[in-house]
Amino acid sequence: MSNRKLVVFFILFLLLFTVAKLPVSLVAERLTLPANIAYQGLAGTMWQGQVKQLQFDDWLVRDVRWQFAPGKLLLGQAAFDVTFGKARDSQQLSGKGVLAYGVSGFAVHGMTIRAPANSVRSMLPIPVGELSGRVIANVASYVKGDTLCRELAGELTWTKAEVDFGGAIPLGAISSELSCVEQNVIASFDGENLLGLEGQAKIQSPQRYSFDGFLKPDAELPTAVHDGLSMFGKADSKGKYRIKL
Repeated sequence: MSNRKLVVFFILFLLLFTVAKLPVSLVAERLTLPANIAYQGLAGTMWQGQVKQLQFDDWLVRDVRWQFAPGKLLLGQAAFDVTFGKARDSQQLSGKGVLAYGVSGFAVHGMTIRAPANSVRSMLPIPVGELSGRVIANVASYVKGDTLCRELAGELTWTKAEVDFGGAIPLGAISSELSCVEQNVIASFDGENLLGLEGQAKIQSPQRYSFDGFLKPDAELPTAVHDGLSMFGKADSKGKYRIKL
């Protein structure tokens, strides 16, 4: 190997070593974070570190940890294995997966995110009572597009679902398939749940979303549920209530 190549190799190695050992707190001090983001207990390096608490908007995430995943470099991506929260604590936001950035932009691989169902109640298009259970998103793959997505494959499930409707009403599990259509996130429900929820929810942005489908509550659900659906009009000949929001 020539002397020039040795010098270049040494400089590159020195730069990588310096960056790898650089405390992430020093980097964070030089960044201007958005007003809706705050953190506590930042430690480690850019390649391996943790944050005790991360707050963004109304969401609080505890014990965020990351580890550089060098194997993804072969795919042209800088990637990190990320974990956060306690999976056994149903009242915490928790999850794990791979966050990556490459020539295709920001991407997610094998990500699981768990959230208390009641924490998403304010996002629903219609007012409902207190919610129990957990909302779990299993994202096999996601690539960000110009707006929300370029690619998305996964599943969203509300497990041990309960809603307070004059008392706690158990609804079992309600699942939907996640996909990306024209850069919009689509959640497709097949009707195989106690609410008979069937149709598609389309999310165009955090502020713009819609639903087009039906509800056909199981006969075993309390009368209050069946009566409450009268707000959507009359059921059709198959006992389905048309929902268009």
